[in-house]
Amino acid sequence: MTDDDNNRDDNNIDEGDRDDEKSMRLFWKEQRRRQQIAEAAASGTELSGEAANLRDEQVQDQTQREERASQGADSARRELQQRESEYGQHQSSARTQDLIIRTHSNKTKKNRTHKYLRRRAQDVERRVKMLEVTTRNLVDKFEQKSAEIEVDLVHARHLGKQHSNAEVKWEHMEGAITAIEVRLAKLEGELGGIVYKTSEGIAQQDAIAAHLSGLEEVRHAVATLRSDVQQLRDGRNGGVGQQRGGNQEGWKGRLRSRTKGKKG
Repeated sequence: MTDDDNNRDDNNIDEGDRDDEKSMRLFWKEQRRRQQIAEAAASGTELSGEAANLRDEQVQDQTQREERASQGADSARRELQQRESEYGQHQSSARTQDLIIRTHSNKTKKNRTHKYLRRRAQDVERRVKMLEVTTRNLVDKFEQKSAEIEVDLVHARHLGKQHSNAEVKWEHMEGAITAIEVRLAKLEGELGGIVYKTSEGIAQQDAIAAHLSGLEEVRHAVATLRSDVQQLRDGRNGGVGQQRGGNQEGWKGRLRSRTKGKKG
């Protein structure tokens, strides 16, 4: 930077300072003039034309400020009302949207619940049908086994020489009856579990109760058959012992008697 540039900068600074000083002088001059006019007005001295103009300007400025303040208040009031209206509309829209979402959610939950209940009801119906088939097969097997046992009993009743075979068949029959009773107890437990676990199985309770009643009849028939077999077995053992002179222990005791006789 050269000396000329420095000089120009200094001149510019000096000019700026002079302008500031001039502005300050004018400001204070205007302030003094206003103060003099105000003092004259306060002392009751007759106002000059300039003082009257200044007073009119002050009144006009005051009026304009009041008007601007009133307009600002009205504008602020209108803006506040508009914002309240917009907020109310927004809240109403939000409540409507929330109600739509809740309604849709409730419908979805109801549909899911209905589907779940239908699936459970179908599962219960399927299991009941399976139990019907199983029960029917079990009853058929029981009837077939009962008929076979009746034939064996009649045959053994007329043929004393096959008494040992009848004993074996009676024991086998008792085992079969025990197995049937175990199976019946398991079926009753499964049916009771279905009624206890599935509240949707109310519609199938009549069918399940009918199955339980049928199983109870089968159980009663099994108990009767067991009692009849035991009576026949006891009577057969006693009758054979009296007719042939054997002991009362059954075919094993008679076999021991024959073995002792051969050795003697």
